This record gives sequence, structure tokens and C-alpha cells, in this order.
Amino acid sequence: VGCAIGNLPQKEWAELFAKVTTLKAELTKRGHTVLDFQSDAKRQAEKGTVFVWDYKQCMECDAMVAVALHPSTGMGMEIAFCLSKPKPRLC
Repeated sequence: VGCAIGNLPQKEWAELFAKVTTLKAELTKRGHTVLDFQSDAKRQAEKGTVFVWDYKQCMECDAMVAVALHPSTGMGMEIAFCLSKPKPRLC
């Protein structure tokens, strides 16, 4: 589950972050494996660390839920990079 939250005002960010956290918990309860996308819960992540972590997680996904309620260069770039790379397949 990926979500563009970086440039939102604090109140809107907190509300959306809480909803995405609930969505992830519900998916887990229903038996889905939800990867641990890095969230900047304190809004103090070092520049570039969220992108690198999330990109690695994207490469492990079979499917991704992208919550695209707000503009985001970061989430779009993570998805684009993943789509440009061949995924290893197990036979």
C-alpha cells in the first residue's frame, strides 16, 4: 500500500496516514501479506531514504495498492522504476 502524504498539511496528513494504517491492518487480517513500506510517521525522514526503501519494497510486490488522492512525484517514480525493471520469476 503506497500513499502520497509528503506535502500535506499536518491535519490532513494525520487523517490520511491513519486511514492507510487501518487499510493495511484490514488487509493483514484478511490473510494478505502487506509489505512494510516506510512511512515517515514523524515527518522527519532523511531526504531519499523513503524512496530507496519503498522502491525495494515495490520490487518485492506481486500487486500494489496506490492511494493517489494527492499529487506525488515520489510514489509515481517508485512505481515507474519498478515497472521499468524485469521482475525475477520463480519457476
